Amino acid sequence: MYLSAIQGYSGIELNKQILQSLSFIAGYSVHAYYKHSTKCQSCLLFLTENKEMEIEEPSDSEYRLIQIIDRGSLKWPSSDVIDAIITLWKVFSSIESQPSIFNNFITGPSRSILMQLTTSLIEDEQAEVWRVMCDECGTLMWDVLAKLLTATSNCLISNKIKT
Repeated sequence: MYLSAIQGYSGIELNKQILQSLSFIAGYSVHAYYKHSTKCQSCLLFLTENKEMEIEEPSDSEYRLIQIIDRGSLKWPSSDVIDAIITLWKVFSSIESQPSIFNNFITGPSRSILMQLTTSLIEDEQAEVWRVMCDECGTLMWDVLAKLLTATSNCLISNKIKT
């Protein structure tokens, strides 16, 4: 049932607002992982770009609140992290766009379904990126990715349930 729901996931369009929101969520997911990890600098370098998270919009834009709040020194996530989070969001959006499937999804084990679908797509599209081991601490990046996707899926599902 869910596999048929995501067949058109790659055709889902991203606008600037969604991309900025997903980048912010990805930055948070990396921050949350790093906060509870071994604090390996090599892993952090793999997961982030070397710049602070900033929203590049005019000060009177709808992003004003995000611009003025303290983001706790979130780092900009790497393009690989953002790509993985975008895949997760597209899978979620594909399911969400089909009300009959989404109702079963949201009342069932939604996080595990979302994670399984997303990781199988990422394995097809980005496996070589995430199947590496950190030289410094020996952490498999695929395991890190699972934690990032868990944090992000919790955020997406929680926000959807609240609305």
